[in-house]
Amino acid sequence: MLGVAEQIIHALKGEHPKKFIIAYHLEDEKFATFSKIEQEAIESEYHSMVQDLNYWGVERLNNGLSIEENEVLFNSWNIYLILKGIGNARV
Repeated sequence: MLGVAEQIIHALKGEHPKKFIIAYHLEDEKFATFSKIEQEAIESEYHSMVQDLNYWGVERLNNGLSIEENEVLFNSWNIYLILKGIGNARV
């Protein structure tokens, strides 16, 4: 099971993670009780978020790390890169 950060990383890489698709969440009985209007609003929001992440991609993270460093960071516990990225992050 992928965590939220990993789902975001996949979207930054141009993918469309299934957890950002409404059908995935409809399998959860709690979510299925939402009204159709609420479900459509959430689906629209998910779609918009994935589009934004796909557009920005890894190269526009603006965290002071190179694409290669971000790729290493995505797949490791490299504390140096975590701290470097946090220290360089610009909002």
